[in-house]
Amino acid sequence: MRQFSVCLSFGFLLTLFVFSSTTPAQAQWKPLHWKARQDLNILLPPSVQVYESYGTLPDGAPLHAQYTLVDLTDKNLKFKAVGDNLARFSAKEFGEQHQALIAINGGYYSGTASSSLIIQDGTVLAPPPTHNPNPVKSPAKGAFGMVHGKPDVAWNYNFNALPYAFTNPQARAVQNQTQAQLWPASQAIGGGPVLVENRKIKIASAAEGFGGTHLWRHPRTAIGYLDSTKVIMMVVDGRQQGSAGVTLEELAQIFVDLGAQEAVNLDGGGSSQMVALQEVVNLPEGNRNVLRRNASAFLLKQQQVSAQKKVLIFDTEGSAYTERGLWQASNYLNFYGTSPARVASVSPEPTSALFRFDSL
Repeated sequence: MRQFSVCLSFGFLLTLFVFSSTTPAQAQWKPLHWKARQDLNILLPPSVQVYESYGTLPDGAPLHAQYTLVDLTDKNLKFKAVGDNLARFSAKEFGEQHQALIAINGGYYSGTASSSLIIQDGTVLAPPPTHNPNPVKSPAKGAFGMVHGKPDVAWNYNFNALPYAFTNPQARAVQNQTQAQLWPASQAIGGGPVLVENRKIKIASAAEGFGGTHLWRHPRTAIGYLDSTKVIMMVVDGRQQGSAGVTLEELAQIFVDLGAQEAVNLDGGGSSQMVALQEVVNLPEGNRNVLRRNASAFLLKQQQVSAQKKVLIFDTEGSAYTERGLWQASNYLNFYGTSPARVASVSPEPTSALFRFDSL
């Protein structure tokens, strides 16, 4: 049994976290069915909405995915890329530091630095791949950025400490700066490979230097856009019983199904995290309460922070909760809050749990 969390807003509107089962296996790819996360959306601006899907892949493997749709016609919204080459923080910690509405993990990193581009407020915090005579060692990488107030995905490269963008990843191989244009992104996060271009799947893994096990099914984080005002921030869970993860092609197909014009893959695996209002939205590999610390994150903020709607959480350690029979703390992972989930023990006497809401 999981502990229950209740969000109250607009009077006494009540929403419980509900987990649905996966759908039967399909013989061929079918678009996912998305359901709004009303427990989160009632607390977010109407221009920021979270969606979730429980489905199956063509071979019958289960899939759990979630995305946030951002409407940039709301001028109070602003993206912000954050990162640190030395310190490491989870997406939740990055979000807390900057009062973010939404936070997803960013690009790849090593033990000492970010391996992917980070541009914050027009300043390059971590450069894209740097010029090297051997393109195999430093190919152009996919990146998402806000350019003149509009979302863009490009193959990014570093010339003279400045980020340049290629229109084709293969163009990088000729080492010709004249084939690239300066990419004046105000906020940007690198990753790779690019998934979608012109609303069609376009994955040049080899040209961007990706191969091997990276192409297998994994937890994934990605970002793309439908048009100049609609951005999609997505996380797909994987490596767990409830969700196998996706290949790059499967991830790209999900974006195409949603109508994405362009999209790019970010760091995945145990790094994949999405956080909304400090609530971990997805089920990160292992434990949502022990999040991997990464080198970067991509945040959605408000220019003027609005007052938070009231939230009441009914926890198993609160006075509104009582148990009958034999219960104990479980060793289940991914429970909400700080209190471990409770589980009923086998007992001849009746076992029940009660939440009282009459204290509202």
